[in-house]
Amino acid sequence: MNRLFVERCVAGAGILLCAALGYLHHASAAADWNRPTVARLRLRGAADGAQAKYLLVYSWNLRALSIVRLSEKDPDPALDGVRVLHARAELPARFGPAQSPEAVKAWIDSWPRDAGFLRRLPGLASAARRTSSGLGRYESIALALEAYRLRSDDVRLYWLPAPPDDSRVLASLLGPPAAEPYAPLANRSPAVTVQVLNASGSGGVALLATKVLRSNKADVVDFGNAPSISEHTQVIDRTGDFQAARLVRDALGCRQAYVVSRIEPTPRAAVTALIGRDYASCLALQAGGQAD
Repeated sequence: MNRLFVERCVAGAGILLCAALGYLHHASAAADWNRPTVARLRLRGAADGAQAKYLLVYSWNLRALSIVRLSEKDPDPALDGVRVLHARAELPARFGPAQSPEAVKAWIDSWPRDAGFLRRLPGLASAARRTSSGLGRYESIALALEAYRLRSDDVRLYWLPAPPDDSRVLASLLGPPAAEPYAPLANRSPAVTVQVLNASGSGGVALLATKVLRSNKADVVDFGNAPSISEHTQVIDRTGDFQAARLVRDALGCRQAYVVSRIEPTPRAAVTALIGRDYASCLALQAGGQAD
């Protein structure tokens, strides 16, 4: 086959693809790519049939998905001036109850991201439009592609504080995304304040974590035992600085630990490191323990 003919066919297909994308973008005029896409999700747990409410906020610029747990008792927060999609889904039984944001994150992390994804893309986009009211063609395809590229580290869990502080947290999530330049924990100025709680049941873990964090220039303002035992390590953002919490997790070497946001009006520290029974998986704590 003539090479020039093939090149012209490829160029023509590219032009047609661009034209199709342009049409789809025009058909999805409701989408504002400079602001997050927001959806209210009603999730039903297949394990027990119980339901839970979430607010999903996807930031296109940061490529980050925030999962906000909403109270079943309290009225949903007002989202004046924000385009909100509405969706329903079922959480497979193997992930646990729908009321657990950690279970929702594990479910999202399990979505297949293999080579066959592109073959399933039209079906995924169609399913997104069926389950989400107000979703345009181009936006549904774009969201499906973003879901394919979404890293586990960019799925963020939020619990809203009590009113009126909940409005401040929502405003930060729904407003134009701020840049999150990466800087090692030791280079942060002022130093990140940290509270370290030992929830492992083993002695000396809080002190060991404190030494590791202080060696990374963190300002550990409090350390001791947690009121209860936890199987898993969590690093908790208390002020809305999610990046600081991730830096604390990275300094401890706890790559499997969840980073969550539980904003408080007057926190003792910007970040709480809750060290669970799985602390042996934290590389820096392993190294620190061997050095001692």
